[in-house]
Amino acid sequence: MHPIGSPCTPGGYGPWSPTVPREERGRQLRCMSAIAYMLLGPHHPLWRTLRAGEDDPAAFVQAQEMVEALPSLRRRRLLGTFSRVTWGWR
Repeated sequence: MHPIGSPCTPGGYGPWSPTVPREERGRQLRCMSAIAYMLLGPHHPLWRTLRAGEDDPAAFVQAQEMVEALPSLRRRRLLGTFSRVTWGWR
């Protein structure tokens, strides 16, 4: 397994970006958790894992793996919505 944010890590984005400060990482995880809840439903484990990732390093890594394992359309919807909510129009 590669460290978070390494060049080999496919998920060096959002809360997993190596340039995100710790305080902002927690905000981004919470935002992505709410989006996952709305898109995937209350029974999908991703939203809980994202919330747990705010304080638990193992859950943080697991959440990234879960996002990467989503079917491509769901992953694109999750990340597209997250991007729009987090950074808005540029």
